[in-house]
Amino acid sequence: MSFRFLARSAAFLAAATTVAGCSNVVGSKPDTGPTQPTAAPAAESPLARFHRVTAITCSPARRQEALAHGSGAFCAPFDSIPAVTHPRFLASVHAKLPRNEPVVALELVGAARAYPVRYLVYHEIVNDVVDGHPVVVTFCPLCDSAAAHSRRVGSRILTFGVSGQLEYLNLVMFDRQTLSRWQQITGEAVGGELEGRRLAPLPAQLVSFGEWRAEHPAGLVMRAPEPEEYRYGLDPYGGYDSDPAEQSPLLRSSANPEGQKADARLPPKWRVVGVATRDGSVAFAVPARSRRPVVATARLGSLPLLAFFRFGTAQAEQSQRLASAPKGWSATVWSAWLDGRRLHFRVVDGRFVETRTGSVFNFFGHGRSGSLAGRKLEAVPQASAFWFAWSHFHPDTAIRWAGG
Repeated sequence: MSFRFLARSAAFLAAATTVAGCSNVVGSKPDTGPTQPTAAPAAESPLARFHRVTAITCSPARRQEALAHGSGAFCAPFDSIPAVTHPRFLASVHAKLPRNEPVVALELVGAARAYPVRYLVYHEIVNDVVDGHPVVVTFCPLCDSAAAHSRRVGSRILTFGVSGQLEYLNLVMFDRQTLSRWQQITGEAVGGELEGRRLAPLPAQLVSFGEWRAEHPAGLVMRAPEPEEYRYGLDPYGGYDSDPAEQSPLLRSSANPEGQKADARLPPKWRVVGVATRDGSVAFAVPARSRRPVVATARLGSLPLLAFFRFGTAQAEQSQRLASAPKGWSATVWSAWLDGRRLHFRVVDGRFVETRTGSVFNFFGHGRSGSLAGRKLEAVPQASAFWFAWSHFHPDTAIRWAGG
């Protein structure tokens, strides 16, 4: 890991000035001691009570020690990483983002939106409403994990913030209605009133802006949050992913109280796109060598899956500037069922071709030619992540390689 990453990340965290909350060493469960809300007068808002009872000082030196050496408690102030609650958008044709920069793409009922990683790397959480559906779109830089979930839990619509806590380097969110804590990758409440509940996952696709815009000319792109307090486009985690085989110093076997060993089937920071259902989970691993489009398949229970892979998306955590970061793979995952029939695909001249009909589909599951032109594959809930994070939260996951 580069000193540049450590120094920049420590400075980023040290700059926070709000009331501090504290988390355990990465890899342990969130602290359930002094961070628990206590009884307070009814007139006091839950969030005010939350801040009052979690007034624990976490010095910049203490945070830097945890970052640099993986020892001692890692502390960050609650809301020091400011979640976005009222995102602003503009038409994709007017967005000035570099073509290769990554965005988290979400499409619901035909409404397509893109959330640039250049903003998410500083804010991590966006609370949004897409075509009437309350959603939360998230990105955890330390796990390179992009995910999206519904914000509706029973009769409640939750609003999420960054707790400052980490579980195995993964972002732990909190909701402002009940103060429950939620794991970013799984969407499960890991503490508080709603512990054990799960947010409904949505298909979050980490893709290049240029490719997304070409297929979604009527889509909307999130604008820079106001006030613009950060140097968007600079990656404060640049250098963190300098080698996929390099484990983060924050992840030590001694920091895992459950004794779970790192899954060595893939290098720790190998990028995967994961799908989890009640029938199990699968991680589609990005190709090791080929730069040509490839297809991978899997099955979870009765659900056949297919993943389309394309090369050309700038990789976060690798360079100081996102636009000049090395390019890598992105993937979209789909159900292979259409009209009660299972589809099979191969790549012909860089195009995704359905073998029975010869129909050509694009990277975003739209049929472009042949008898299936105008049809669309059904996206399945999916999330991208480094292997160490996905395999920790899904220890029994299968692996499917995309190409070689």
